[in-house]
Amino acid sequence: MNGRVLIVDDDRDMCRLLAADLAHRGFEVTWRTSADAALEAVGTAEVDAVVTDVNKPVSKRRGTSKSEKPGATSRLGKADAGW
Repeated sequence: MNGRVLIVDDDRDMCRLLAADLAHRGFEVTWRTSADAALEAVGTAEVDAVVTDVNKPVSKRRGTSKSEKPGATSRLGKADAGW
């Protein structure tokens, strides 16, 4: 196993596609379709990395708004664009 990844995207098909690819590469993958569900998942399970949609809907909870730390996600997306 390469690590545990949580995918967060409101598009279920995108979650399934990314999950299948990452699982094929040896990652243990879970996914959620909302920021609130992702926060619950992170609170109850160990996760090594989170892959999220930069245009995801804003959570009602603190710390998951689109404006918070957008550079980190953007850099990751650009660094791994050949995926």
